[in-house]
Amino acid sequence: MVQKIQHKYNLELLSIHIPDKKTYILLIRAKGRKNKVKITKGKNTRRKYYIVNLFCIFFLVLILLATYFIPKNNECVSIEKIATDDNKTRSFESSELKGVWIPFYTLDMKGTNYTEKEFKEKFETIASNCKNFGFTDIFVHVRSHGDAYYKSNYFPPSHFITGKQGSPLNFDPLKIMVEIAHRYNLKFHAWINPYRIQLNNCPNYLSENNYFNIWKNSDKEIERDYVVDFGKEKYFNPGYSEVRSLIVKGIEEIVRNYDVDGIHFDDYFYPENKPDFDQKCYEDYLKSLNGNLQMPKEEWRATNVNSLIANVYSAIKNIKPSVLLGISVCGNIMVNDRISADVRTWSQTPGYVDYICPEIYWNFEHPILPFDKGVNEWKNVVDRNFVKLYHGLGVYKAGSERDNGTWKKSDNILQSEVELARKSGSDGFILYAYEQLFDPKTQNEVTNVMKALNN
Repeated sequence: MVQKIQHKYNLELLSIHIPDKKTYILLIRAKGRKNKVKITKGKNTRRKYYIVNLFCIFFLVLILLATYFIPKNNECVSIEKIATDDNKTRSFESSELKGVWIPFYTLDMKGTNYTEKEFKEKFETIASNCKNFGFTDIFVHVRSHGDAYYKSNYFPPSHFITGKQGSPLNFDPLKIMVEIAHRYNLKFHAWINPYRIQLNNCPNYLSENNYFNIWKNSDKEIERDYVVDFGKEKYFNPGYSEVRSLIVKGIEEIVRNYDVDGIHFDDYFYPENKPDFDQKCYEDYLKSLNGNLQMPKEEWRATNVNSLIANVYSAIKNIKPSVLLGISVCGNIMVNDRISADVRTWSQTPGYVDYICPEIYWNFEHPILPFDKGVNEWKNVVDRNFVKLYHGLGVYKAGSERDNGTWKKSDNILQSEVELARKSGSDGFILYAYEQLFDPKTQNEVTNVMKALNN
């Protein structure tokens, strides 16, 4: 009934905001308008007026009913049901998130015959290990270099799966990974690098149907600027709407075609310390405004990234609202500013992300940003009414000579970081990365941190 009313009178529920337990704010507008709904005079005026009021009252009643079931005194719901496409349900404990990143090099099939059987066996082992460690969520690369670890209409198959970028996929890796993960009761987050195409000459070959080659070889000058070549580094140019549209389409096909629980970005946005990266695009922007309301380059870059994030979030929620969007960002807020990652807007404004995960890969003795200082900074940045706050921990540093050997002074640094972050109100933790869980020099730290996470 409500959907019919929405459609007939072109109404749109923009948001429901609950700033405190006694206040509810509904924002409704006529679709396509940026101002308030305007009722004009005429014989249907009164009828439309009552319909609009009825629409508002209906949603208010829904909210009041919902509050009846909200746990009192901040109790946690023990089980949440996530509906799958085949109308079945999958149960997950809705406790603290305990995740691990599974990067592209872990999925590399080099040294095999690149068969479906071998890939299934490989990922079966990964999922089994993750379950045994006690993880609840896994964050798995599905696009690391402008490629795809699944059958895509836009991006070429990854060389990590086929041996050579663009070679045909004889099976669907993402379908296999999601099915195996869910069989082990692990939530699956599809991890994407939205802009990176090549880094340090990896991959060393880009297929003809990679959009880098399509656009770089275009007859149109403007399309040749959609991608940027810095020798061993190649990126999509975030300043063009056509580029952002391509990225959104690639994510839409994942959410539509696979039963993923989330889409995950990491901290590769604009490359740091490269002011000439997008000079032509910025100059064209300045010309288009003819001196009116022009943004400084840093602000313009951040706006381009924000546009992508908001469009991705909207696209995901339009297809499957239960799918989460989150970003793991650099733990140093000032570094995020330099790569045009507007973490404050994402963390404080509805419509960008469901969670934020600063990668605080430092211990308590770091001279610039010790772990406890980083935790406090992020606690003050993230608005927990809208966005969950996870913490990324650097297992790869455990027992190493990094940070002037301070990681060798103790084998319970990560454990202490979990304990401190929990006291600050952390919603969960993601460890970087899977491979380092088995490194001999990390074993004592891994044992201790997993004991802490599972207590």
